[in-house]
Amino acid sequence: GTKQNKTDFLLDLDEGARVIVSVEPLKLKGIPPSLCDLIGNMLDCKSGNFSEDETYHQMIDVRNDLRLMLDKPSKFLHNPGIEK
Repeated sequence: GTKQNKTDFLLDLDEGARVIVSVEPLKLKGIPPSLCDLIGNMLDCKSGNFSEDETYHQMIDVRNDLRLMLDKPSKFLHNPGIEK
């Protein structure tokens, strides 16, 4: 399935409990969609929901995406139409 509109993530806590976490409040506060997607992808990794093209497999990948957002914000941070 696609993750384009997914904002809720089910996380398993160490104590065996489950919690739903949403990036929607971040979007409502004006956080750029690409940063919300990055956070959502990291939450997917934590919950074990791996998508081949969107999931971060190593922290270096997160760092690289953050570096792109810092170095070229008009292209990678503020452009909601970019594809990974």
